[in-house]
Amino acid sequence: MADEENQRRLVDKTEENHHEYGEGDEDSLLDRLRHARLDTSLYYIICGSAVPTCTVGCLVFTGVSLLLPTAMIVIGSIYMNSCTAEPYVPLYLVVEGAFLMVLFILLVCLVKKCGRPATDGSNTGATFWIKSLTGMNCVFLLAWFIAGNYWIYHIYQPDYYDTGSQYCHYTLYMFSFWLTNVVYILLGLRLAWVYFDYLIKFIQ
Repeated sequence: MADEENQRRLVDKTEENHHEYGEGDEDSLLDRLRHARLDTSLYYIICGSAVPTCTVGCLVFTGVSLLLPTAMIVIGSIYMNSCTAEPYVPLYLVVEGAFLMVLFILLVCLVKKCGRPATDGSNTGATFWIKSLTGMNCVFLLAWFIAGNYWIYHIYQPDYYDTGSQYCHYTLYMFSFWLTNVVYILLGLRLAWVYFDYLIKFIQ
């Protein structure tokens, strides 16, 4: 009896879905399910509040995402007037760190909006504006990063001891210099991973 009751409920649920989406909307329904599944996955990856207890990986991801911009802002602020060789180096750190924090907040908001869509589509406008702000933030960060490359590399190596025209504080410059180097190292590793992944699939 229990099995028959469960089967009857399943049939009724199927008929309700069929009536809601129509006979010709099977593909549309599948697309919506795939989209919802993808958005929910992104939500679980980026925002730990989606689960009752946040995983260790989520905590590490969130901590690193906030720790690095915070360190950039703090170091840039402390040594704001400690680089006469290139005064834009500390400013670069402060601005880059602030916009990275804004980017992280926008990504969390975006994933929350996409991962928990309103049934009536009322959050479509909010999602559009969040995506627009995220895109503009990324464009600015890229342009600012390119400018920072020039400000950091063109004074290599500055004078760490004499407070003359070529002076730049050791902590400030080394932090900026290696932070930029790490970005390129990670980018190179990512490109190598994509290349070998494509190569393996091509061979197979």
